[in-house]
Amino acid sequence: MSAGAERIRSAKERRMKTMRNLDDRAWRKIKMATGRCSALVRLAKDNKDIFVGHTTFSDYSEMNRIFKYYDFPLGGSAARKMGFSSYPGVAGSTDDYYLMDTGIVVTETTISMLSDEPYDKLDDNGTFIPDYMRIMIANRLAKTGKEWVDVMQRSATGTYSSQWMVVDYKLFTPGETLRNGTFWVLEQIPGLQHAEDMTQTLQRTNYWASENRAWFKDVRDMIGETEAEELHGNLFSANKNPRAHIFSATESGVHTLANMRSEMQRNKWPHEVDGGPMNTPDHAIAARGDLDRRDPQPNGGVDSKVTNFCLAKKLAADTINGPTHDGQKPFKWTNSAGRSLYPDYPHDGLPDLWNFDWVRMTPDGEMKMPDDECSTK
Repeated sequence: MSAGAERIRSAKERRMKTMRNLDDRAWRKIKMATGRCSALVRLAKDNKDIFVGHTTFSDYSEMNRIFKYYDFPLGGSAARKMGFSSYPGVAGSTDDYYLMDTGIVVTETTISMLSDEPYDKLDDNGTFIPDYMRIMIANRLAKTGKEWVDVMQRSATGTYSSQWMVVDYKLFTPGETLRNGTFWVLEQIPGLQHAEDMTQTLQRTNYWASENRAWFKDVRDMIGETEAEELHGNLFSANKNPRAHIFSATESGVHTLANMRSEMQRNKWPHEVDGGPMNTPDHAIAARGDLDRRDPQPNGGVDSKVTNFCLAKKLAADTINGPTHDGQKPFKWTNSAGRSLYPDYPHDGLPDLWNFDWVRMTPDGEMKMPDDECSTK
């Protein structure tokens, strides 16, 4: 056997071993190591509005958040102003929730890599732009959702595996049928990328949900999700995984920003709609790994952000920081005796009790939630 054939055989054996060993425990390790998120694009009844929401999953140690606004009058740029969720000392977002004054709103969830085999396809020629830079470049240069996708495809590194959702509010008129180009989906993984205008899918189904699973078959095949679903069932399905099941059962109740805020903070464990063995606090739209009875870990949903047609025009979003306490007890780093429950997780400078309310972020500053859903004053 040639050396090349031996490498191919070895890679196939490694892949199959990885696929066979995947289960819910293995999935939990993957999400804790690489992070994951929940996202929802919801078309309201009678096409009256489009909501875009995102819930970041991470270690609770990373809950020191900032919502930033940039105003850079740079020559040649389409976007001058943008708002985005971020962290201290970070130039971009990293959890990727962006609102631009071009009318474009962008978010993503990580496509969790089930095998390291796709990374063998990377071309390490040293000429790639770092991912946080190319994302910000796309935000600056793109006038439309299609242009944003094109810039991201031309600059692809293969090291930022994500499903991107791009809404162009300039093409949206409340009450009218969606125009092509309003909603794009881009999936990028090592060695492969797939983009499509999914506007008519959004029009037909009224929503697009994202839960760290690839949607397009070629992408799913490449990263092993097709095999994993065949071996282990719906846990690795594109549209029947636990969070997808929750979204499909509940998205029809989202008609207002208030509904959307509740949806992105949803965690009804142990009475969630999916039921069965996957009904755990960690398999929720806003996960709470610390509530797990077998192996509690301070990891899960650390925030939520939502916007809609009228707020996006003002670069405004409703945001909340901390693990969800909508129906669950607020997270606390210490027990009743004041002893740290998670001494291995740094949280210096963070509050002990996390029971904060929603606030509205605007270019003029943070404000308490108004009665008027569209107000930024």
